[in-house]
Amino acid sequence: MQIVDTVMTDKYKNIAAWYDTIFEPLNKGLRQIGLKMHPVKPGMNVLDIGCGTGEHLKLYQEQNCNIFGIDLSAAMLSVAANKLGEKVQLKQCDAVDTRFTADKFDLILLSTVLHEMPHHKRVDVLNEVKRILKKDGKILLIDFHPGPLLKLKGYYFVERWTLFVRYWKLKVKFLLLFHFLEQNYIFIL
Repeated sequence: MQIVDTVMTDKYKNIAAWYDTIFEPLNKGLRQIGLKMHPVKPGMNVLDIGCGTGEHLKLYQEQNCNIFGIDLSAAMLSVAANKLGEKVQLKQCDAVDTRFTADKFDLILLSTVLHEMPHHKRVDVLNEVKRILKKDGKILLIDFHPGPLLKLKGYYFVERWTLFVRYWKLKVKFLLLFHFLEQNYIFIL
């Protein structure tokens, strides 16, 4: 794996080695639900945006998919490379400009990554996702809002619609706006 320079400081540099120990027990259930919601076939091209340590990609590697991951953190990508071996293509880059060819991926994963971005960047990332997703491809979006911990509300399948969700609880507003009329979504709240 070749890691290119990035303009940002690697905020995961000091925690990458032990990240899975703390956070994987919290994320594992959501990842399993996502895999059940959209079963994959061997040979599918799967991209994980914000792949971190590669734990999510590992599930798809076990299903014999072609796996790709991008992240801004060189430290997290190093852990992912050690975990996933030679059968993964990892790239350090910004999700706004992945430099992948158009219509490349059958499935794109965005798992607990969008909440870390400002709104304007989320829109740019989702436009890039739309560009690199195959016409019949799927997006698996798993995320939360940065307010108080809430119970998992469930999941929603959205097909060829604009999804506009407003969620008020404990005076915390959760607002997501996705406007991709040509794609199908798998969304977990």
